[in-house]
Amino acid sequence: MCRIDLRIAYLLGLLIIAAGCDSGPKEPPKVNVSGSVTLDDQPLANGRIAFDEGEKGLADSLEISGGKFAGKVSPGHKTVRITAEKDGPPNEMYPDKPSKIPLIPGKYNALSTVTEDIPPAGKTGLEYKVSSKAE
Repeated sequence: MCRIDLRIAYLLGLLIIAAGCDSGPKEPPKVNVSGSVTLDDQPLANGRIAFDEGEKGLADSLEISGGKFAGKVSPGHKTVRITAEKDGPPNEMYPDKPSKIPLIPGKYNALSTVTEDIPPAGKTGLEYKVSSKAE
């Protein structure tokens, strides 16, 4: 009888420990953001905007359409990265697919220094003006 009680106690102990274990860092609740992006003073027809938290490895990417974007992102201090492409000449490896030519210089995406603080309540009216000229 004692052996059965010890086994049950052991299993209950394991269950309690497992229930208390955290599965890792939890992503904070996402908040609403919205705004506009212009390229050379015109609404950016199509592209993506990412709000990147850098070292934490969190990035939220939203579609840009007709110069507007809206969606949910994690709050915090973010690096803003804007990308857009147009079709180029045929791809050498896949002649039936066009290559892609970036419309936005690296200083607005891979090398971006543009930052934004997204508060826990979210943020609207964000506005980004980019230039296709690599200055």
